[in-house]
Amino acid sequence: MEPENEARALEQAEALYSEAVHETPPNRTKLDNLVDLLCDHPQLLYKTFFTKAHEAASIVVDVWHGTGDMNADDNLSILTPPAAWGWTVMEETICHPPPPEILETRYPQLAKQFLELAGRTLDHTDSTPGLIVRRAVQSLTRFWPEIINACISLKTTNPVWKELYEATLRLAGVL
Repeated sequence: MEPENEARALEQAEALYSEAVHETPPNRTKLDNLVDLLCDHPQLLYKTFFTKAHEAASIVVDVWHGTGDMNADDNLSILTPPAAWGWTVMEETICHPPPPEILETRYPQLAKQFLELAGRTLDHTDSTPGLIVRRAVQSLTRFWPEIINACISLKTTNPVWKELYEATLRLAGVL
């Protein structure tokens, strides 16, 4: 993608994200539209939006694991839509083959962050909103064959890939 088109897409995505999350409750339609925009411009996933998505999903896990008044229903209605969006964006980022320049550099770190958050979410299913647990499980279900196929097709002995593979097995309860 040409730099000016990428810059325009980034500007549009940032505006859509800001509009969506600053409404009360957050606007799910705008968040869905943002996912569509990001899928049309996947380079934005790796550069900026994976981090935003991870933060949105992580906040829900952190809030519901122990900070008293934050468990109120009004907080649930405000935090859950961006968190569900976050899982969708993380899933789109790691469950599609990334460009070659991302595969060996940025992708393993993104996958580690994803797996760490999935583990924290699954460790606290009793105190995490059901929608978020379902999104985490759905994302993991899509990720497992991707990482397995990547390891098989790359025939890799790279410790990063092996570590990701073993982490997915631990989350699946195999190890």
